[in-house]
Amino acid sequence: MYRRVIYLSPEKVELCVKATCILHNFLRVTSMMATRGRQPTEELPEETARALRNVGSHQA
Repeated sequence: MYRRVIYLSPEKVELCVKATCILHNFLRVTSMMATRGRQPTEELPEETARALRNVGSHQA
């Protein structure tokens, strides 16, 4: 997606970028949890959960 021109409106591009950032952060956190022997379905540490909520709640 990021290796070529994105032919969308600036608003849609911003949403796409935010979505990929959220996905990246989610995968990073769940991967880190799996590495530490925790199941991704277990409750996230409060600081991590708050950070993910904050990223997902920002509007353009």
